[in-house]
Amino acid sequence: MPLAAPRAPLLSWRVLAAGICYLIFAVAASIPAALALGLKILPLDSTRRQRITRDSIRYLCRFYMNFMQLAGLLRFTVTDRSTAPVAGHVIVANHPTLIDALFVMAYVPDVCCIAKPGLARNIFTRMTLAQAGFLVADADDLMEQACARLHAGENVLIFPEGTRNTSDLELDFRRGAANLAVLADSPVLPVVIHCRPRILQRGDKWYQLPSERPELDIVIEPELVRGDCIDTSAPRTRQYRTLTRYLREYFHTRLAAAPGAQDKMV
Repeated sequence: MPLAAPRAPLLSWRVLAAGICYLIFAVAASIPAALALGLKILPLDSTRRQRITRDSIRYLCRFYMNFMQLAGLLRFTVTDRSTAPVAGHVIVANHPTLIDALFVMAYVPDVCCIAKPGLARNIFTRMTLAQAGFLVADADDLMEQACARLHAGENVLIFPEGTRNTSDLELDFRRGAANLAVLADSPVLPVVIHCRPRILQRGDKWYQLPSERPELDIVIEPELVRGDCIDTSAPRTRQYRTLTRYLREYFHTRLAAAPGAQDKMV
């Protein structure tokens, strides 16, 4: 029986580097938790604690993304085309990889994430989420809480697809982001993420890496004002549907024009 061809040295190094990065992520993820515990005993108000916690998360995300690039696991570029201060925006991003939220938190200020319920119950992450003021996806009053955060000037991150997609050009946008933008009367900040070749998709193991080093382009686009996108005099339910469709086409157009886009138009 013939022996399997040996793994290319470069790919072998990248698999080792991926393992190291996962270990570093586990260690780095404990830092905000330790910080949250320390902040709990200091005489600070909740707003100050939230700001410190979110800033620590932001800098750790930046460190982690840059470390992954330095280790040769990926290359990335971040282009900021936003033209106004980013405050009180619904951040809408497509979701090709596991690490998309890390990029958004690293390069957009004051991000309020909507966390999975399991993270809010985990003893290692729940204090961090609470101190950061993140929302929990199964909260009965999620929309009311998110609207309040937007009106306070925070930026709420939503992935309209709800989970990682399988193709840049087959986007299945749900109505949550549009609903929130309409209810809060907030502008939308699109973040378009293009990854080629794809990594860290649903079902992928950490060691399953493409033969080529992935390149990610993250583009923070100018804000979208609802009145420039849809008829704001229409009934609210129609606005939800129309804005959802508008956002899907917006992302579809930009991802189709991205260098290296391979998928067929749908």
